[in-house]
Amino acid sequence: HPDQACLIYDGAEIDPQAPLRQTLYQDFKIAFSANPYFDWIYEISRIPGMEQRQVILCIDSIHKNPQPALLLKQIDDLVSRSKNIPWLKIIITARAETWSSIRREIDLKDDNYYEPVSPEPGSQEFSFSAELGIFEPDEAELAYESHQRVFNLQDSVLSAETKQVLRDPAILFMEAEMQRGNVIKPKLHLRSVVRDYIQFLTNPERVKDPLGEEDIRFLIDELIPLMVSEKGVTSSISAARLLEADRQRAEGSKLSVLIKGRKENKNDPAYQKFLHLVDAEILVTRGKDENFEISFGYERYWDHFVAIYFFETLMKLTGERKRANAIGEFARMAQAQPILYGPMMSLYFLLLEAKEEQLLVQVARNSNQECQNMVASALIDYYRINPELVRSPEL
Repeated sequence: HPDQACLIYDGAEIDPQAPLRQTLYQDFKIAFSANPYFDWIYEISRIPGMEQRQVILCIDSIHKNPQPALLLKQIDDLVSRSKNIPWLKIIITARAETWSSIRREIDLKDDNYYEPVSPEPGSQEFSFSAELGIFEPDEAELAYESHQRVFNLQDSVLSAETKQVLRDPAILFMEAEMQRGNVIKPKLHLRSVVRDYIQFLTNPERVKDPLGEEDIRFLIDELIPLMVSEKGVTSSISAARLLEADRQRAEGSKLSVLIKGRKENKNDPAYQKFLHLVDAEILVTRGKDENFEISFGYERYWDHFVAIYFFETLMKLTGERKRANAIGEFARMAQAQPILYGPMMSLYFLLLEAKEEQLLVQVARNSNQECQNMVASALIDYYRINPELVRSPEL
């Protein structure tokens, strides 16, 4: 538009130690003045008709900056100083999964920012994140071309099935990052991409700050039991639940340290594991103090890790009958709690990969129609992807 100017800065390259207004001055002084006292905001405001025009400043991917919280503070200072300037609009982008991790260190002046209408009446939760839904077919093609350029992906012919999988923005990013410089795999499945990506995050040869096995064990052993238990199922953990868990512990790490923040607990082992999971964007946090909450950054992570928790619970039982009964109980939980449908389907895939087809057949025989349908759907999906693995004539 002739009355709009858009300036895009790579958040990874901005010096977070310098005031952002000064950083921008280095570019604007070329157009206006080399005077050290030059004020680019004042000079632009003097342009005739500026009240009918806009300068859009976009700072992209601030999560990639070496000190993202400090950069956010510099941005917030600029926002505060320029909030009464009608022609200047500032856009910040960051991965939704990492935003709360960055923001929790900075006391942002919320009323200076756009606040989308909350879907829950009366909710005061302030959220900057806008999540992408599944790409439409034309959007998916453009998104793939963009990822192909950024990740230097080689040309390949994608099947209709693979194109469908890559319509999920997170899956497209994961697969592109894993295959950087190579080609997208010819056969993709949502669950296998998530599993491979988590393995990718633990590889020190491919990731600068890899996840450790102890970080993943902390998630499965300490946090998921607070989400899935006899008390109920929830995809998030509240501050109250963490405090309750501490009261029930005779010894071990106190999970309430997760509430207090980086500065107070930077040397606590439990907090360090939690922070690694947040920095890897597996977990996200929202709110502060009594409103603090932990959840998964992406629904597929919930599916994957809860399925592992279920699988490990099953493997601790001896005998096929006990395991089949436990799967049946998990399936009944999923029928009552729809958020467990994804983990159950992922569990069935884990069992098939562990060559436990007969266990699933036994579960299906002794279950209601809904559970039978879930097992059948998992079997069809799994063997459609891996037809060479079909062994049992009963399948």
